Amino acid sequence: MFRSFSPRSCGAPRLGLFWSRYCGTPCQELLTMRSFEVEEVKKLGEDYILDIDILPNRAHDCLSHLGVARECAALLKSEIRNPKSETNSKIKIQNKKLLRIEISDNALCPRYCAYVIEGVAVKESPLWVRERLAAMGQKPINNVVDVTNYIMWELGQPLHAFDFSKIQGARMNIRLSKQGEKLKTLDGVTFDLPNDTIVIEDGERLIDLAGIKGGVNSHIEQSTHTVIFQAAIFDSSRIRRTMQGLGIRTEASVRYMHGFDPELPLQALDRAMELLYESSPDIRLAQKIDVYENHVKPKEISLDVNYVNKLLGTYLSIREARQILERLNYQVKRGKLDVKSSKLEVTVPTYRLDIHIPEDLIEEIGRIYGYEKIEQSAPYGMLIAPRENERLSWRSRARNICAGFGFEEVYNYSLGLKLMPQLRGCTQFELENPVSEEFRYARIMLLPGVLKNIASNVRYFEKIHLFEFGKVFYKENDKVEERENCILALYDANDREGKESFYQMKGYVDEFLQKLGVSDFYYDEALSDADLHKVFLHPERAANIMVDQKFAGFIGEVHPSFRSSFDVTGRVFCAEFDFDRIERACEEEHMYQKPSKYPEVVRDIALLVPPGTMVEEVENSIHEVSGPLLSDVDLFDMYEGENLPEGMKNLAFHLLFQSDERTLTAKEVDEIMGKITKTLEEKSWEVR
Repeated sequence: MFRSFSPRSCGAPRLGLFWSRYCGTPCQELLTMRSFEVEEVKKLGEDYILDIDILPNRAHDCLSHLGVARECAALLKSEIRNPKSETNSKIKIQNKKLLRIEISDNALCPRYCAYVIEGVAVKESPLWVRERLAAMGQKPINNVVDVTNYIMWELGQPLHAFDFSKIQGARMNIRLSKQGEKLKTLDGVTFDLPNDTIVIEDGERLIDLAGIKGGVNSHIEQSTHTVIFQAAIFDSSRIRRTMQGLGIRTEASVRYMHGFDPELPLQALDRAMELLYESSPDIRLAQKIDVYENHVKPKEISLDVNYVNKLLGTYLSIREARQILERLNYQVKRGKLDVKSSKLEVTVPTYRLDIHIPEDLIEEIGRIYGYEKIEQSAPYGMLIAPRENERLSWRSRARNICAGFGFEEVYNYSLGLKLMPQLRGCTQFELENPVSEEFRYARIMLLPGVLKNIASNVRYFEKIHLFEFGKVFYKENDKVEERENCILALYDANDREGKESFYQMKGYVDEFLQKLGVSDFYYDEALSDADLHKVFLHPERAANIMVDQKFAGFIGEVHPSFRSSFDVTGRVFCAEFDFDRIERACEEEHMYQKPSKYPEVVRDIALLVPPGTMVEEVENSIHEVSGPLLSDVDLFDMYEGENLPEGMKNLAFHLLFQSDERTLTAKEVDEIMGKITKTLEEKSWEVR
């Protein structure tokens, strides 16, 4: 909404009976539905006053009575009576060289127009002018100043009047302000001007804060006889910055801030002469000034009516579309190449600064035609299945797998504090301009954030299962590399020794990778000093996760000293993956095997092994000699403690035998079990 600076009264003084005849409910509703919201309609004598909110995108052409009248004429299919803008033939025109205009940079003032008028008698304005200004909340002052205000409301062009006798050296220079310059304006306030403010100076001093407010040293007085009417186009962006810097908002500055028709200044000056003549008939136009180097040409846009109907959902003919555009003062011609073509060549009026592309014209056609006339219809077309985004798909599957394990997902900041100082060799990426010390470094792993989550929840839960997907950052060779990691973490206050939790975590990792179709993976407990995570893990309960013979993550118990720095007292087990590498090993395809119709034979075997013996090593030894009839080996018990020889642990396995061709006999299974027992004993393991 543009409530604060919209014309508060649009009872246009020069529209005659138009408002009396049409400004009732129909016109009010049309403006609200198709142009701007009409908040209030009041009757004032024989006229009407409309309180209208002009939107910012149309401020350049509709912050005036003429602009709103053009909208009403287009909506009501009516002719508009434009205010007279030709110099009255009774006014004497001279060609004197009284005033010299200089512009330091044409970008500051693309067009500068001025009329020097002699023989002015400063007096009270005619009654009808004073009444109409008062109706708009504008205080009448005198006939010269009132003309400038009247023209601004009527046409939208701000004017300013100077007393020519106060212009030192008969020279006006438009430039940018300098450091330390000041100007006392018409309201008696002295402003310290910021740099790069557009100002006007005469031969000795500043006389105008261009586009915003005039200086008190050149204002119109009762004794004024020669007047300079100024109508210019100033740089809108600089006007806006000056308004903000000085805290000034005037009706003129608001119009300059949004810009307006570059062809409007001369029209406004001619109209000002016409109005001034009514109260001061002895005036003479002594000098006309128009500095306009870079002429703005009307924009031309090619418009396809078929595209109009496709975009709006209408069935407009070429004739209907053309008539709507012509009602809005667009010049329209049929395409030159083909008379039967649905294309129109449209010339945009110079006052429509908001029209640039065909879609802008289509919006114009749609609102004038009436959006309420467009029939509702369901969209139709071919629905083509999008190509699967494998990156998102695998992450979604991985999240579902973790959630299926009973883990809760967390999200943590990717920035934080520097990790442990003893982490040598880690080039943790530091931000040049962090928002705070707590967010100075980019994380290199997800583990610290998850430990914070656990520390916040240990007082409420005995068991905590968390997972997270997130970006981590490494700085290598002065370049920052970004990767996506995934972490699983569990905390069990009841598992004080941590044995059960460690194997639970390993089971989760096995199942996680298998469900993603990763087949070639194993654990390597030989961590090297080059492994950054080695510092954070328990030296006896840690291993690297290898996928396709390459490092893809780690698993283990968090080192007590590291977790204690996060105020976590219980044991925490985690597994963190480089998910980008895991994704490359994931397989979509699955091999299905018909289950055997013959029964399976289950045998159990237990053995004593040294505590450092890996379960995987035992399983590999069993598979080496068992042949194809051994379908599965399953560890179901691991024991260390009483009733066992010192320095030994007990491992117990289920061995499943099955054939796809026949029912196995006890003799066949006994022979295989014999080979397995012999092989295990050769490794100095005691079979029980």
